[in-house]
Amino acid sequence: MSARNTTRTDARDRLQTNIDKKQQEIEALVEKLRQQQASLSDDKAAQMQKDIQNKRVELNRMNEDATGEMKQQLNEVQGRFQAMLVDTLEAFGKEKGFTMVLNKAVVDYSSTSVDVTQSLIAKFNDMNKAPAGGSAKGTAAKPPTPKPAAAKTPEKPKETPKDSSKP
Repeated sequence: MSARNTTRTDARDRLQTNIDKKQQEIEALVEKLRQQQASLSDDKAAQMQKDIQNKRVELNRMNEDATGEMKQQLNEVQGRFQAMLVDTLEAFGKEKGFTMVLNKAVVDYSSTSVDVTQSLIAKFNDMNKAPAGGSAKGTAAKPPTPKPAAAKTPEKPKETPKDSSKP
């Protein structure tokens, strides 16, 4: 596991530990209130309920903060991956002499003979290999597989048949 992955895991574990502790604290207060409610004054019971509510607000904030932090880390990783993919696509396209490389998701039809997905994945993996004991270019050791892309040479636009009913 790379140092960056370990840092993300450590951050996630730290956040989860803090949230778990807060949850246990709330559960202990709720149980204490339940056990002592009959013997507590109304003021003391109200104060305990207020404390419980405040702890729940803290827990909600901790959850929101943790979610925000994890989303930020995810966005950073996705940004680095996207940059790696763009670099790979650019190098691959130049190496193969392509005019353009299209994502299959934006192509209505293409012949399987122009599908370069597997070659592109191999190029991506080759360009982003992690050296033994570390990560390549400060990236994760094994990036996710890139979205499939297809290369297609531009064709001349075909004329659409004219509607004979129009002048």
